Amino acid sequence: MVSSKFSFQVTFIFCLFGLFFSIPLLCQSVEGKCNETSLLSNQIYYVRPDGGTSSQCTGVVDSPYPGSGENQPCAWSHPFYAINQDGNWILKGGDTLFIHQGSYKMGYGGGELPTTLCSSDYTWDCHLPPLPGGPDSSHPTRIVGEGYDGNCITAPELWGAERAISIIDLTNSSNVEINCLELTDHSSCASYHCNSTVACQRDNYPYGDYADNGIEAPNSSNLVLKNLYIHGLAMEGIHAGGINNLTMENVILSGNGFAGWDGDIGEGSSFSGNINLKNLLVEWSGCPEQYPSKQPSFCWGQNTCGGYGDGVGMARSGGNWYLEDCTFRYNVSDGLDLLYVGVDHPDSFVRLERCKGYGNAGNQLKIGGESQLINCLAISDCSFFYNKPFGQYMGALDSGDNCRAGGASLSINLPRGKKSYIINSTIGSEGWATAELQCNNLDFPDQPACDGSERVHIFNDIFYGYQVVYLDYERKSDFIGDGDPYQFTRSETIDNNIIYDCYIYDNLGLGSSNIQQNPLIENGTISQFDGHLTSGSPAIDKGLAIGSLDGIVPSTDIEGVGRSNPPDLGAYEYQGTSVCSLSCFATVPTSSEPNIPVNFSSTATPSSSCSGNLTFNWDFGDGSQNSSEQNPLHTYTSEGKFNWTFTASIDNVNCQKMGQIAISSAPPVTPPSIGGVTKKGSPFRLIITGGNFHSDCKIKIDGIDVPSTVYKSENRVVAKGGTQLKQMVPKGQSVAITVENGDGGVSEPYYYTR
Repeated sequence: MVSSKFSFQVTFIFCLFGLFFSIPLLCQSVEGKCNETSLLSNQIYYVRPDGGTSSQCTGVVDSPYPGSGENQPCAWSHPFYAINQDGNWILKGGDTLFIHQGSYKMGYGGGELPTTLCSSDYTWDCHLPPLPGGPDSSHPTRIVGEGYDGNCITAPELWGAERAISIIDLTNSSNVEINCLELTDHSSCASYHCNSTVACQRDNYPYGDYADNGIEAPNSSNLVLKNLYIHGLAMEGIHAGGINNLTMENVILSGNGFAGWDGDIGEGSSFSGNINLKNLLVEWSGCPEQYPSKQPSFCWGQNTCGGYGDGVGMARSGGNWYLEDCTFRYNVSDGLDLLYVGVDHPDSFVRLERCKGYGNAGNQLKIGGESQLINCLAISDCSFFYNKPFGQYMGALDSGDNCRAGGASLSINLPRGKKSYIINSTIGSEGWATAELQCNNLDFPDQPACDGSERVHIFNDIFYGYQVVYLDYERKSDFIGDGDPYQFTRSETIDNNIIYDCYIYDNLGLGSSNIQQNPLIENGTISQFDGHLTSGSPAIDKGLAIGSLDGIVPSTDIEGVGRSNPPDLGAYEYQGTSVCSLSCFATVPTSSEPNIPVNFSSTATPSSSCSGNLTFNWDFGDGSQNSSEQNPLHTYTSEGKFNWTFTASIDNVNCQKMGQIAISSAPPVTPPSIGGVTKKGSPFRLIITGGNFHSDCKIKIDGIDVPSTVYKSENRVVAKGGTQLKQMVPKGQSVAITVENGDGGVSEPYYYTR
């Protein structure tokens, strides 16, 4: 047996050896061995606009660069200076990068990255590398903005440029915190948009002031995202899946061109552990945010334009999901899509409390696994984008983009033997159903079939039906879609609800305490829905007692107001008073020409508690007289950039939007045209006919150049690409074919399905 003294000496020698060669070993002489865990650093590095380069400043002192000298005790001027010449972080696990208020260009030309990471030949790689993980969840590696430890009132702006894949990369990072940052870009484009004037330049440098994603975080663990404003990215605000333990708090995802948060990273997308989301707002996904006005425009649906547009969308996943006080609105597809949680992971759990979904063009809230929805609001005004000035690429009312997949408010997906609770919620729909209930083997036949033991418990709710908006004959939305074909409900599991103006199938069992009367809410117009109860509502004091259903029935409502006992039905407890509120939108082109009338469009929606007259005021920014019209025409007589302001007012409540329009005399360019597409023989070929072709024309499929073997004549283009072209036009998939004439002219897309 080796003596303890000898063991200590061996341990000491080996630990010195490890430190000498920079091996991160933590010595534990009690056990007589060295463990391979990260040593705690806790160093803070600073970034401020008046700092210096990595050669000028050490980064470890929060002071400006003195103006001369090397290796001075001062802050860096850009986050890129936290990367050494080998392309690795100077930060170690557990360190902090503190960024002062300011605007930092994150991409090629912003700061300096080593040529191993950054070149004009591959500008998409000009971004921060994956952040090194902290030693444990109590000692995370952090990137924080000034004010992170307070209210984070003015976060530093990190804006992506030159087609950077991401702004922050957390690939395979563990024990990390990102706090108090604004992540965006300075472009109005969306990658792969079907309108080539909106689509981002992806073929030739310079690409422009855009980045694809705000945060990339595949296969991370113990990740904390707090106080973030992620908006206007060309693809997705967050692209992250395969995460074990995630906390998100006070995060806004807005106006990202393809999706808000896409959790499908391919193989290994499943989440695990606890996923805690609090005060998350996801809006205008699939509506490219215009720069600098931040107004949504060119919203593009999947069927009409090839977009995506989920606010939050996940693949097959596990994990325990807890969502509190989250809102999902104005996304061009589903608001929250957790429908595939529980697929391959039947023990997954999802709980939504005080969450809202409305104005989404698909389903409002989609939930899988065993689930609970408590104090939630789900209003499927799924035709929200139809005929709106910002909904240019959402198609006709029956295109499948408006009220996608039928537009039910709730979609509940159950694994075999599991149960779901819908409690004290207010649900309305102009789609096919207020709620659809299904076994998860419907979309995934490889999952076990439901065996009849599954149950959905529906208590203390208000269901409000409407005419199905995309049908040209009278038909109310189903209470339960198709009358609950999987028989998840019984009369004893549907009780103490108001079910108003819905189609109820005869085979559907209802408990004796359900009410089929008008709930008398503040505003039942679906586009202006206000679920607060009014005096005399039959919903008042009609619920199961607080604490019923094993403690699930809540003691407070969606706004945190205490409930009486028995509580009222629906998400809102009656308070006897109402407050006037006002929402508004403004849509203005980003550019035009002198002496050409410009359309200024707006919408403003007051709550039913407002009693005054709605007024409008447009300031066009050129010194001309303001307009009090809701949708005026205005003509600019000179070139320049003009800042406009729109204000709607009622009962001393104002709603204001601002933006900028550029006026220039650039002559219009006549684009080429596409007449048709055929395929003949083998290899696969495209034949495009139409006028205005010449030798400099470029043919693109979904924004990507077709193979170089292209033969052109005045009115014909034949593209031969064999396997490569077949990959660009997958069988059964619709693609957008465009032609560029080399002079800036781009054809309207021609949609082709092979």
